[in-house]
Amino acid sequence: MLQLRDRPVWRAVRGGSARYLERLIAPLRDRIRLQTPALEAQAGRSAVSGRHHAHSCGAYRGHGFHEDGVRSALAVGAVLGVDS
Repeated sequence: MLQLRDRPVWRAVRGGSARYLERLIAPLRDRIRLQTPALEAQAGRSAVSGRHHAHSCGAYRGHGFHEDGVRSALAVGAVLGVDS
């Protein structure tokens, strides 16, 4: 018979990586600093992206997940006229 004790519990969260992160940090909200300069830099991306014909993309433009890197790259592609 299959042992089910002491195994990790896997959970699924609908809504993608952003919703997953919100649910993951909810119990720790009072111990996590979310108002950091990094968040301000993420918000100010449009002010620097495209200057001097240079664009920036990467997972750091979101929450650090692979999906955030892809989303960031697709946004730059859209600005350059590339159809995804």
